[in-house]
Amino acid sequence: MSNMNSAPSHQSTSNRHAVIFDPMPFHGGSKVATQAILSVCDEPDLSVSVITAHPKGWQEYAHTEGKEINILTIPFSSWMSSVTGRAFYLVLLFRFCLCMAYLAWLPKTTLLVGTTQPGSDMALYLVKSLLKYPIIQFVHGPVGNSRSVAWCLKHADQIYYLESTKASIELALSMLQDGTELRHINATPFINGLSVSQWPSLRQQSQARVFWAASLLKWKNLDLLTEAISSMSSPVDGDICYIKPSSMISQQDQCAAPQPIATLNWHEQPKNLDDIRKQCSIFVSTSTHEPFGLSVLEAMAAGLCPIIPKDGAYWDQMLIEDVDCLKYQPNNAQSLADKLALLSQSPLLREEISIAALEKAQNYRADVCYHDAAQSIAILSQPICLRASSHE
Repeated sequence: MSNMNSAPSHQSTSNRHAVIFDPMPFHGGSKVATQAILSVCDEPDLSVSVITAHPKGWQEYAHTEGKEINILTIPFSSWMSSVTGRAFYLVLLFRFCLCMAYLAWLPKTTLLVGTTQPGSDMALYLVKSLLKYPIIQFVHGPVGNSRSVAWCLKHADQIYYLESTKASIELALSMLQDGTELRHINATPFINGLSVSQWPSLRQQSQARVFWAASLLKWKNLDLLTEAISSMSSPVDGDICYIKPSSMISQQDQCAAPQPIATLNWHEQPKNLDDIRKQCSIFVSTSTHEPFGLSVLEAMAAGLCPIIPKDGAYWDQMLIEDVDCLKYQPNNAQSLADKLALLSQSPLLREEISIAALEKAQNYRADVCYHDAAQSIAILSQPICLRASSHE
């Protein structure tokens, strides 16, 4: 059941040991962000273990960064992501028992880290209630509106949340009916960033060429892009880099790929994604209401011209139309096709927007964005006696 990058030792010389819980079965934004935070948190006496539904993503990270990480697997099935009521608590109990078994075998734990949001990471809070380990919770998406989620939020030692999730956190806390508000818990907003190792290569393409990269999950909305390109009188060329979700995700929850569109090249989980991206000049985001959107930032950092939905999400608020992006009406293929046609016919506009987007991307360096989170990990992972002295 476990997949180890390095075998744990009970005689470890590390004074601190953080256990990360990652229940996401694919390589999404929360995983990329967690890995970037770890890269910033360069503590020599901090060992790390990951309990994950996607061991491959952590194996690749450990290899790339040259880090020793204990990687342990938790099973995942598609029905787990949509269970409610008693079934949810059965899944929670199973994950709790598995975590307890792993923790009994690993070196002594000094910190638990939740990587998605309390509803998904709830097993850690049961562990905390029993073993009293501190928890840092990262919130990368809207939290569930329930008393159990609110209880978790109230008992986390430190929470870092994307600003777009604030309203859902406040709504969840209102379920407690004891007057607890966001200002009463130890919660801090943060933004995502890219580490040096994640920073993409600068584009080498001046001709109009589209780049799209995401999983085939329906909400990523690849079908919108293919419909838009198919409707163009002069279809733009492009590269589609897609990740097939776990076989445990049903086909009806996925977009079809590859599709027979002459101007598009299809790449399934390419090893050379960075090389493919730098041969493109336009990035299209088809996901709506994303809490952040790391793929948009990566495209900006590579010098691509971003086209994003006008959906009120993070990048819609941060980027200015006709300055550092173009915006289309959400879920409107014709609106997206019009923006693609404009950029393909206007190389000067494309270049001006690309340069402005590249400049804005410089504000999202991981060492700046994750400084406070890395400091919290460093402090909360210390034994209690040392943690108290670090605040003096």
